[in-house]
Amino acid sequence: MRPLEPPPVRRLFVPDLGYTLFEVDLKRADAQIVARESGDEPLLQDFRDNRDIYTENAAWLYNIPMEKVTTAQYQKNKAAVHAINYYCKARTIAKTLGVSTARAEEFMEDWWFKKHPGIRQWHKDISKQLQKTRTVRNVYGFRKYYTDRLDNLLSQALAWIASSTVSITINTAMVNVYRHLPSVQILLQIHDSILGQVRTEDVDKLFPAILEECSIEIPYEPPLTIPETIKASEASWGDVTTW
Repeated sequence: MRPLEPPPVRRLFVPDLGYTLFEVDLKRADAQIVARESGDEPLLQDFRDNRDIYTENAAWLYNIPMEKVTTAQYQKNKAAVHAINYYCKARTIAKTLGVSTARAEEFMEDWWFKKHPGIRQWHKDISKQLQKTRTVRNVYGFRKYYTDRLDNLLSQALAWIASSTVSITINTAMVNVYRHLPSVQILLQIHDSILGQVRTEDVDKLFPAILEECSIEIPYEPPLTIPETIKASEASWGDVTTW
């Protein structure tokens, strides 16, 4: 995956003396939940093959070779795909991508939905469910009930299904680490990742254990386990690199 520049504010987070900061991240968590919720086999296969879908998308959108895709273009495409998955309109997608509304429409219809028809069907299914019950559920059994006008609910409901599933998964991982690895200090939860610190002398012993505790089976059929990565630094959160 193309390396992303960390926000400068992250360099303000530094470990205690003698400690190493780490961040455990669930890889492409929201997108994998969307793939499983929609049952879109092409997207599921992309994740099984570990394809760099955002670079491929950006290359198509900007009509350039994959190796010419910049970090900024990669980030814009990633944000746009999440927005499309959550039923945002072409005008919003165009602003995210920095292209015309017509080009954003082409990207949605001629590229993304054409490759992944299961996502569009998922939108239709959730829309019908909202009309019938005003309720959506995630795979963990949590339910959200809406009282607002139906014509503005679909984006919220789609985003809630994915984000709540990811949040519960990472919180489960965080509780596992807290209960089973008391020498690990947990500092922050960042939606699909955990920031913490351990004594530098214990890194080689604790990092494999942390990864094991963060490997969570999400109760789909068959179960989904999102791959996790761990990054670390003795300097700051902004300097973490893959361990």
